[in-house]
Amino acid sequence: ALPLAAVVIVVLLYFRSGMEERAIVPIEDQEIAEDIKNKSISRNELVNPKFESTDKKNQPYKITANRAIQGEVNKDLIMLELPVGHMTMEDGDVVTVRSNSGAYRQDTERFFLEGDVFLEHVQGYTLESSEAHIDLKQNFAWSEKDVYATGPDMAIDAKGIKANGQTGEIIFQGPARLVLEKGFEGVQ
Repeated sequence: ALPLAAVVIVVLLYFRSGMEERAIVPIEDQEIAEDIKNKSISRNELVNPKFESTDKKNQPYKITANRAIQGEVNKDLIMLELPVGHMTMEDGDVVTVRSNSGAYRQDTERFFLEGDVFLEHVQGYTLESSEAHIDLKQNFAWSEKDVYATGPDMAIDAKGIKANGQTGEIIFQGPARLVLEKGFEGVQ
């Protein structure tokens, strides 16, 4: 029985390998072969992508979107639909930013956000603008469009903003209007 089983296995393996060779047949029609060679994927698209990483200061951040589409010409360009970003700062505070659309350049590590850009700090500070630029390499953000910022005790209208994440310096470009709820001396 054992020699018979061995013969059956050898025969099965022989026929199986012969069938596999016949299953892969090269295309003989040259026109069809060229057409297949010239076809390429028109774009790479992810639905509900989630990117997680840390910055140079080891602060974690997460970016989600409804869709992410890789550029057809520039593969380093990622277009984002309804992006939302969350960053946890060194002190544990969380900053959230969202917009209608955005673009991320992998080679320069820069974001461009457009349409109802809204930034919110966990301590109650918010910033709104029609667009924003974020440079992750330089830890710098800016907008050359009108910005409106609020906090627990203030409100600012300005024509733009520059924020340096390394120094903590925020410059509102004028003309700008600052309203303090309690005035300069804490008196209303």
